[in-house]
Amino acid sequence: DAFKPEIYGDTLIIERRISDSSSSTVLKNHQGKKISNRREELRELVEHYNIDVENPCVIMSQDNSREFLHSGNDKDKFKFFYKATLLQQVSDILQCVDTNLKATNALVDDLEDKIKPMEKEISELVEKIKNMEQFEEIHQQLQHFKKKLAWSWVYDVDR
Repeated sequence: DAFKPEIYGDTLIIERRISDSSSSTVLKNHQGKKISNRREELRELVEHYNIDVENPCVIMSQDNSREFLHSGNDKDKFKFFYKATLLQQVSDILQCVDTNLKATNALVDDLEDKIKPMEKEISELVEKIKNMEQFEEIHQQLQHFKKKLAWSWVYDVDR
């Protein structure tokens, strides 16, 4: 899975020059011809190959090398291993997820507490609506019986 093989060919050379006042990075093709000196091109390359420049097994800075080689401390070696195997990154992500989960759970609990009074109010309103419907039904029956009573008086008078 070559990076831009039509431009760089089979081999890609990354050349870094460091001087007293500055530094520069140049990307060259398989023939050693300068193709690009843009940092964006280098970022694309790093992204293409999924290179983690923070991983000490991929790129070890001079300071990290010195620290690792001169440290006989098991704790430091484990820290190197932990970072190199990306367990540190996974641990950081899990801590972030845990923090977000706790915040989300707190938000859900807060919203549930806000919903409870509303649910109670809704059930009270539903009960009132049922009572009003019953009242309306009784009222209609009362009107019906009043009419029957009036007609019964008319019927009695006509007899």
